[in-house]
Amino acid sequence: EKGEGGEVNYEAAMQAYARACALNGALGCYNLGRMYRYGIGQEVDEDRAKRAYRKGCDLADRDACRML
Repeated sequence: EKGEGGEVNYEAAMQAYARACALNGALGCYNLGRMYRYGIGQEVDEDRAKRAYRKGCDLADRDACRML
């Protein structure tokens, strides 16, 4: 997402976080929620952000829980 060692690619970051979240990766869910909440690489989508944070929280990510 930050482009360390290459170009910034928000689309690739979004896809990677979505895949990680789908595979029950709590941190992936948190990062996906953050991208939706703050409009990183796309428009803000609070509903999707909340869904991603909820799943991350359910998977025991404290940061995701704090964002709810």
